[in-house]
Amino acid sequence: MTNDCPLLAHKTEEKQIQICLNCPMPHCVLDDGDTNPFLEQRNLEIHRLASQGKTISHLARLFHIHHRTVERILSQATNTERRTQNGGNHG
Repeated sequence: MTNDCPLLAHKTEEKQIQICLNCPMPHCVLDDGDTNPFLEQRNLEIHRLASQGKTISHLARLFHIHHRTVERILSQATNTERRTQNGGNHG
């Protein structure tokens, strides 16, 4: 894992995972696609819980992240699904 995030500097990989999964920052500097593999599991869990009717506010509190981060995670999947359904067209 890269140490571009100041919260991860000089931490063991195990500690980095815990920091990433409970990150207090509203936007992850590592979150640009597949850069941060630890966020993938968190994001999948956010989607699962959202599909069960959990609110954005509840998910933000549960994962200790900003509500805008939850909204971004959920909207990115929605946008990806739309592109897939439209054959990859952006418009």
